[in-house]
Amino acid sequence: MSQAPLATRSVVLVGLPKQIRAQLESEFRERVTLRAILMKRDGGYMLEPPGKVAVAQIEQYADEASSYEEVAVIVVPYANPPMEVLNSVRLLGSLGAQVSEPQPNTPPWPARPKTMDDKFLAILRVALSAEIARFAPPPPVLPADDRDIVLNILRGLVTHSKMGPNNHSHEDDLWKGKGQNLGPGERKLQIQTGDR
Repeated sequence: MSQAPLATRSVVLVGLPKQIRAQLESEFRERVTLRAILMKRDGGYMLEPPGKVAVAQIEQYADEASSYEEVAVIVVPYANPPMEVLNSVRLLGSLGAQVSEPQPNTPPWPARPKTMDDKFLAILRVALSAEIARFAPPPPVLPADDRDIVLNILRGLVTHSKMGPNNHSHEDDLWKGKGQNLGPGERKLQIQTGDR
């Protein structure tokens, strides 16, 4: 009897442009932990850290998971990572990690850009979202009964008036409940002296 594949809990993005990092982290926050080796432009697109540092980071991120089967590594196809980085990624794949090495200019991946403008970054973000979603567990869905309860609570919160006459959590109601009609300055004195 075969077991269902483990859901990926960590996705390592090798060569991610930092301009879209926060958007992706926000989109997948409830589903996976995203780790990134960022890229930079320095006479061409390349990884920010040197090769050996990038390898150490990738290995550190993979070791954070309870097993390599819970790790996916996506090599974003624009940073031209050094061979030592690719070898490390492929080794993780042989140890059970899920590895994706998409090619530029093959749907849905855009062609290699001359400049990383907003249009390119938007297309890249959509492609990365689709690729990450392949490895991420589906978003949590509330059962219908729980969903109805949540909606009813939210409706109640919207109509609730904190300053209403029946709301006894209001500060003035608290002091009136003590049987003393104290002003703000007298309240401080009451607290300091401990008089009841």
